[in-house]
Amino acid sequence: VKPELRNNIYGHKLLMKFKEIALSRNLKRTYGVFEPLEANLARLYIGMNSFVGIQYIIDELPNPNVTLSSDKILIKWDFISDSYGINNYNNKLDLIDTLGRYPVATKDYMPDNEKILVEIPDNFNLLKTENIEKAIGWRKQTRKIFTHYLNNKNYIIASCLTGRINK
Repeated sequence: VKPELRNNIYGHKLLMKFKEIALSRNLKRTYGVFEPLEANLARLYIGMNSFVGIQYIIDELPNPNVTLSSDKILIKWDFISDSYGINNYNNKLDLIDTLGRYPVATKDYMPDNEKILVEIPDNFNLLKTENIEKAIGWRKQTRKIFTHYLNNKNYIIASCLTGRINK
């Protein structure tokens, strides 16, 4: 999508058309992948549509000339029912309230709560161009967290909450 047209719900409209076509062909669900540190994609798939993240896929960097791995989140979208009881786009969560209710997992603190929060950068693509070492740090931290919760503990990513807190 051209930069001047981004953030105008075109991605959401395309997904709704995809869903309409899929349902007309009696399909019940689809799967896909996305970069877990791209907040705009998380908002689109998980925040606006009822995709859920179900597995973390590690890129082992087969190319020695690449400095940053391309890890992915496997996502599932059930067309017929919202099997997880969520509709994130219509039930927006309050950032401050949510931060007060649930712990934020880090690579050194992984609470055993029913629900946890994971922080990701607001603009990972920009971060990669401005500070690759910081981007690599984000990848290492979130890789450990997502692997622990999604792959080892069978959690799902069921909501995407955005906002900025001045620290």
